[in-house]
Amino acid sequence: MFKLNEILDYCLSKKGAYVDFPFGDIPICVKYNGHIFAEIYPKDNRVLLKLQFQKNFHSKTAFASSQRFARFGTKREQMQRLILKLTKFQNKSNDYKITLRCIPEIGQMYREKYPEIIIPGYHVPLKQRKYKNTVKLDNNIIGKEIYKLIDQSYETLIKGY
Repeated sequence: MFKLNEILDYCLSKKGAYVDFPFGDIPICVKYNGHIFAEIYPKDNRVLLKLQFQKNFHSKTAFASSQRFARFGTKREQMQRLILKLTKFQNKSNDYKITLRCIPEIGQMYREKYPEIIIPGYHVPLKQRKYKNTVKLDNNIIGKEIYKLIDQSYETLIKGY
């Protein structure tokens, strides 16, 4: 099984990536320029998240430095609020998954290659499902390809700008 902090770390290693919670405690959304490229639906991994964000506190990728976020306080204040929020959430679901952007043809290829692991976008409007894949992270069958899928999601978003 993939560790949440590894997946989150990899997403945040992308230039300009930051965490946001536009839908409440879950999913953990990783955004670039105000747009989501990864939605992570974790199991109850509060300790891992807390440790991860404390470790990344000084990381430039943890939060965007744009004016848009200046109104939320200093990075330290943002971090304290984020840690507090992460320690309060508890996901009752047994699902552990990530939803990522994709090019429709490539997304379909992955759904056919891993039919039990990759499905059309979870919790996504029908018209957008072909543009997103949800990957179940409860096993290691997909292996290192998860990182390739994250890269493709980020690059798909970047190409839109």
